[in-house]
Amino acid sequence: MTSEQVGRATGASGGPTTHDWWVGLSDWILQDGNYTDFAVGDVRQFALELGYRWSRRLRAAPAGQPVGYAHTGRGCVYDVTADVVRSTDRPHRDAFVLDFGVPAYATQLVLDNGEPPARGARLTGEVGLAVDHFAYFDDLADLPGMPALIHTWTILDIQVASGPTIRVEHGHPHYGNSPDEGPRRILDPDRTSWASVDRTRTWDDLGGYRLRCALHPGDAVRTMSASGDGTPYAALTSVR
Repeated sequence: MTSEQVGRATGASGGPTTHDWWVGLSDWILQDGNYTDFAVGDVRQFALELGYRWSRRLRAAPAGQPVGYAHTGRGCVYDVTADVVRSTDRPHRDAFVLDFGVPAYATQLVLDNGEPPARGARLTGEVGLAVDHFAYFDDLADLPGMPALIHTWTILDIQVASGPTIRVEHGHPHYGNSPDEGPRRILDPDRTSWASVDRTRTWDDLGGYRLRCALHPGDAVRTMSASGDGTPYAALTSVR
């Protein structure tokens, strides 16, 4: 996928697009044992989690702006226009779901006015996409009114990040979704480079990954049962 690729969709009722996507995978997710290592050619199940910079919070979309997305050319970051298909007033214990051609969840979401979005709102802005760290398959999928979010993907390319690091505190816009709250060292996002590898290596590559994934057509599901009985979830041996 290139930075010029743009997708348009009709929102939640239109079903997911089948373009390939860049999706982030943090090294700590593998180290926690939530998934086995990913390899090029694998067919995997996972939901999408989204994040955003606090300095670039989502905002209400102009009237008539269609749902859609465009890769920015940076990491796993997309410019999106999305419908809020699920909202919550319980941050940290619930989730918002946005649909911009494929649905993704966020456990925290406030707009540029500091308020959470209401269900049915149409938002626009910049988001980063990542493999669900465990929140959806472990807990959120069972909440009332939660849509099915687990799709099937083929892994087309795996790239590992490298570069100089910076120290960030919990709450920093680049801190990420780690369950820890202490200071972390992360790659400087403005000086990160990417190199293709044939597979992830849980303990050897500490910069994190991005995956180029082809989305399989078909309805999303709520469980990871096709990937095994429990974590770590592995590649599918057959495509359903």
